[in-house]
Formats: sequence, structure tokens, C-alpha cells
Amino acid sequence: MHNFLFNSDGSALFAFTLTGKVCRIDPESGKVAVCVETGSPRGLAWRTDRGSLIVSGKDELLILDPAHLSLVRRITNLGVGQIFYPSVTLDGRWILAPAVLDGVVLVVNASTGAVAHRIETGSPLMVALDPDEKHAWISNVLVPAGLFGPDTKARAGGVVLLDLTTFTTTAVSGIPDTNGIAVTSR
Repeated sequence: MHNFLFNSDGSALFAFTLTGKVCRIDPESGKVAVCVETGSPRGLAWRTDRGSLIVSGKDELLILDPAHLSLVRRITNLGVGQIFYPSVTLDGRWILAPAVLDGVVLVVNASTGAVAHRIETGSPLMVALDPDEKHAWISNVLVPAGLFGPDTKARAGGVVLLDLTTFTTTAVSGIPDTNGIAVTSR
């Protein structure tokens, strides 16, 4: 299992496997309640109301009902390869979908599924929302040329601040590589 989330009351744990499944687990017993094949999951997030689970995949985002892990919606043809750890803005308007090897964070309209912005940041792996609700922090993992075969281009690592009102970025200097990021409230 890799990357996991609990529901709001702690009665269910959600995780994905590297064999293409998303699972709901009873945290008390450790028993798997249900698993569903989803393709290539690499990240989980809650929609703002916690009524739906977002699963990132290869060129797609899946919206699942957490009770049965049934498919509610599939947002496809986003123009990227693998999407990693998605985030949802606090107002629920945008899904921020980082695509490491494409070097972009997609800003997807949560209502329509349309890509509103493709923001180049280097090699985005994870997005953390700032409590001010106006910014997001993006971790970029250093990708050496050839890492995933001869066609893999080198991509810079580091941290980038994204303004969620203008969708402009500011790089944070002095951080060459990040494999994750978290933000705490003040």
C-alpha cells in the first residue's frame, strides 16, 4: 500500500496499491472491506465536502463514492501522463493535479472537468494548500535525464509557490529537491 487517507470519523482507511487498486480498509481490524481496479493510481485526495474520493491516474482523475468505491465520474484526456498527488482548493472549485514527467500542475475545474490552467513548475509531485486559501505550495522532485528510460528529460526539483488568484508562480531559492510538502495552519 502507498499513500493513504482516513475518512473524517476515522472509521475507514483508503489506500492504493501499485498493482492498480484502490482499497477501503477497516482500521480497527485491518481487513480490506472493498478494492476496485482503477488503472494506475498514484494519489488520493478528498473533495472539499469529503463526500467523494479523488484518485489520480494516467491522464485521468477518478471520482469515487467512498462507501463502495464505485465510480462517480471519470475526467480523462487531460493531456498528461501519470498524475500524482492531487489536491482540492478549499472552496472546492479547483483540483490541482501534478504531473511530474510532464512538468506541469493541471488546474482542473472540479465542476466541468476542463483544464483551466497548465502551470509549468519543474517536476511537480505534490501540492499543499496554504491556510490563507490564496496560495498553494508545490514540491518538485529532481528528475535526472534518463531516469525512466532514454526519453526522460531532466527536470528541476525544488519548491514553488502558486498564487491561486493569478495562477502565477514564484520559485523558492536554495531548495534543490523535494519529495513531499506539508503546510500547517498558523
